[in-house]
Amino acid sequence: MEHPPLWLILLGSSFFAWLTRAKAVKHQRNPKKWFLMGFIFGIWGLIAFYLTKKIAPLSAPAASNPKPLDLFNLQPGAWYYEDSQTVVGPISPEYLKSLFDKGQISLNTLIWHENLENWEKLEQFRQ
Repeated sequence: MEHPPLWLILLGSSFFAWLTRAKAVKHQRNPKKWFLMGFIFGIWGLIAFYLTKKIAPLSAPAASNPKPLDLFNLQPGAWYYEDSQTVVGPISPEYLKSLFDKGQISLNTLIWHENLENWEKLEQFRQ
């Protein structure tokens, strides 16, 4: 059986690269990374796009935080937070700070640490 011509393989790879990149832009993910994934892996790159969890948007919305998280008393160790009724974690206090700085969580976000009995608002940890 004869292999398809190289130009046809490149055309197909380019199509999946373009399609995967377009989906990445629409879902605020890294378009360069997903273009490459689509080009190399073809339809499998597109499937991987839909199966991977969105970790962070390409650009975070501007935040108007009243107080930097440095002024919060957060113990070292594993922290968890609630996002749209989904528990996210374990994460470090530093990562929690970066989420707050990017405006992805607010003072009203519920957080939890193993030393806490109940979930508390981030606001409760102001110094």
